[in-house]
Amino acid sequence: MRRLGLALGLAAIASCGGGASCPRSAAPSSASAPAIFRDLLLQPADCKTPPRPTVTRAGAMADLAVLERVVTRGWAGYEVRRAGGVDFAAAFAALRRFVEGAAEPISVEIFRDRVVDALRPANDGHFALFGFTETGGHSGRRSLSAPGDTYTADLALDDESTILEGPHAGGKLVVCVGHATGALFRPSLSARLGRERRPIVVSATPPPPLRCVIDSPGARPIEIPMRKLRLREPPDKAPREPAFERTHGVVPRLRVRTFWGAKHKELTSFVASAPDVRRSPAATIDLRGNEGGADAYAVDWLAGLTQGPLVGYRVSRLDSEVTRQGIVNENTCALAEGIADDEARRDVEERLAYGNRVVAEAEREGKPVHAWIERQRSAEGKAPSPYAAPLVVLVDRACASACESFVLHARQLPRAIVVGESTAGVGAFAEVLVYRLPATGLGVSAGMKRFAPPPIGADFEESRGYAPDLYLDADDPPAVVAALAECLVKKTCALADMVVSRPGR
Repeated sequence: MRRLGLALGLAAIASCGGGASCPRSAAPSSASAPAIFRDLLLQPADCKTPPRPTVTRAGAMADLAVLERVVTRGWAGYEVRRAGGVDFAAAFAALRRFVEGAAEPISVEIFRDRVVDALRPANDGHFALFGFTETGGHSGRRSLSAPGDTYTADLALDDESTILEGPHAGGKLVVCVGHATGALFRPSLSARLGRERRPIVVSATPPPPLRCVIDSPGARPIEIPMRKLRLREPPDKAPREPAFERTHGVVPRLRVRTFWGAKHKELTSFVASAPDVRRSPAATIDLRGNEGGADAYAVDWLAGLTQGPLVGYRVSRLDSEVTRQGIVNENTCALAEGIADDEARRDVEERLAYGNRVVAEAEREGKPVHAWIERQRSAEGKAPSPYAAPLVVLVDRACASACESFVLHARQLPRAIVVGESTAGVGAFAEVLVYRLPATGLGVSAGMKRFAPPPIGADFEESRGYAPDLYLDADDPPAVVAALAECLVKKTCALADMVVSRPGR
C-alpha cells in the first residue's frame, strides 16, 4: 500500500507518565530511559535488508515483545479495537504459546502468518507484516484485513424484475434462494448506458452459484454462476506509469494511478489541471489500481475544481515515544528507497528532521509520551463558483486509502457519480509508519492516526470500503464512463437528471 505521507508540523507534546490515561498495557517506565526513545529506530540499511529465513525461539519471543509494544503504544487502532471486543492480551498469549511449543529453528514465514492470523480480528488494512527488499520495496505483505472482491452474475434486471440479458432474457425473477432481492440486486450501469440492477456480492472467497426461481413461484431453482466484475485491467496491461495522464477532448478523461508523494511533480500537474477541467462540460477520472499515497493531492485538485467547503475526516493522531521513532523510520526508509523528485525529497528530509527533533525532546524529558491530538480536516474550494458539471469517478477494489479519500471528497459535489465496484476499505487507521522486528527482520506498518468520516462518508467500512453509486460490468469500463459523462451533458440523455441521494448531501 502506498504511503499516505506525513503532513505534521510541530504539535504540542504531552505525556501520560504511566498514569491512568495510558493504554491498559503498562507504559514503559522512565527508569528504562533513554532506551525506549531510540530502540526502534532504523538505519538506512535496515530498509533494504530482507528478513531472515528462520529465527530462534528466544528471538521470536523478543520480537513478540517489540510487536506488542508497537500495537499498544504506536498504533492508532489499539484502543478502538480493544473497546470493540478484540482481546489483544489473549492474542499475544496464544502467540507466545505457539513459540514455546514450536521446534527450532522457527520459519519466519510461518511466524509472520501466525501473527497476522492472531491479530486479524483487529481488521486494519494498513497494519501489516512484510519483508524489506534489497531494492527498497516490500514483499510478502500480509495485513490484518480480509478484503473481498465484487462478484456478479449474468442476471441483470429492470425495475420490474424482468431479466434483461442472457438465456433467460424476458423472464421474470421470482426469488434467489437465501437472498433478499432488494439487498442482492444493486443499482448498476449497463454498457448501453441503461440503468439496471445486478446481483452484487462482496466476498473474500468466490461465492457459490445463485439458485434462482424464474417465471413462476413453483418453478425449480436454476443455478447461475457468480463471477468477478469485468472492471480491472489485467496485471500485464496495467502500467503503473505515469502517475497522471490526461486525454483531451470535449469531456476530458483523467487517469491517476497513484497519490504517492514520490511522484510529486506529476501529481502537481494533476492538481494544476483542475481550473482547465472546470471549463469543460463534464469530466471523468479513472482511479483503478490507485492504492493511495498523500490525499492532499486529491483534496487540492477538488478544491481547484469547486467553491465552498470540502469536509474531510475527523482525525485523532497518536503521539507517543513509539510513533516519534516511527516518523523517523518512515522517512529514513523513503530516502533509502530513493526519490527522484527534488521537491518530494526535500519534503521527506524536512519530515525526517522533525521526527529526529521530537525523538530528542522526549529523550530529554525522560518520560513516556502518550497523547491524542485532535483536528477536523477540511478544505475550502478556490474556484469562483461551485462545480455543477457531471464528474464521473471510476473505481475498483484496488482503490485504497488516499484514493478512498478522493471518493469521500468528490461525493460532496452535486453531480459526482462513482462508478465501478466497492473500494478496498483501507482507511480507518492511517498515516502509516514503519518498524522492524530485530530478530526476524520482518517489517511492520502501523497507522498513527484514526479517521472518522463525516456523514457523507459514513457508509465506509474497513475491508469493505465505499460502495459505488452504480456498479459496472463491462469489457471497456473507461469507454462506458466517458460515454456516460458525455450523455449526462445532454438534456436528451435518459440519465441526465441523475443526482445520487446520499446522507449529508
